[in-house]
Amino acid sequence: MSASNKISKTENELGEESEVIIIPPNDELKNKAIIDGSSANAYNRAIKAAEEAIEQLSSEFGSWINMELERLLETVALIRKEGWNEELKDQLFTITHDLKGQATTLGYPTITEICDTLCNLIENMHRIERLSLNVVEIFVTSIKTIIDQCERNQENHKATAISLGLRQMAIKILQQENETHNQSIAASEETETMENAPSDIDISEQDATEMEISAIEPTASDDISFDENEDLSSDEVAEEKSEAV
Repeated sequence: MSASNKISKTENELGEESEVIIIPPNDELKNKAIIDGSSANAYNRAIKAAEEAIEQLSSEFGSWINMELERLLETVALIRKEGWNEELKDQLFTITHDLKGQATTLGYPTITEICDTLCNLIENMHRIERLSLNVVEIFVTSIKTIIDQCERNQENHKATAISLGLRQMAIKILQQENETHNQSIAASEETETMENAPSDIDISEQDATEMEISAIEPTASDDISFDENEDLSSDEVAEEKSEAV
């Protein structure tokens, strides 16, 4: 036991005495805390500097977001011209994802939600060519509308309604996409099954010809008879006259 610690006796609720060790405050830790206060001040200064930097970035957000919107519009124009491909799909996703990551920090959380919805839509389309460019343009226009009509950190119920509407639209599109995808898989499996199924009758060309001939040739068992009243041919009439003479 440290020499600085003291032992005191006390009574518990039952009147029994027990020893309690009293540990005095550690001045060494206290002194360290005072010394380390300078580190805390440095940390606070760093936080303040970061906030000022964010504030400065926020003031430039208008021009930055317009540049990103221009990139989005250029990408959509390329897709209209060249059609969907993996490169343009990735380009559209990357720009949207960049907006998603920065918008909340710069005071536009609803734009983050809209970009998140568009990213999910791009990622979950089984065939990206089935995603209408008109839908993509609605997302881009919605982002611009929020920037033009809402102050930073003061988004209103209209912005929230836009975000919610776009999310509901995306859900319906993905539901339709999944149904189309499942139907396509089912049709493909059915076609494959039919192609691999064995033929019930395998008849060669020679066998088919022989079957046709045998179908029209009389056999010994065929009962061939003529009607007594049937007209005789001219040759048969001449033969009967000759025999009569």
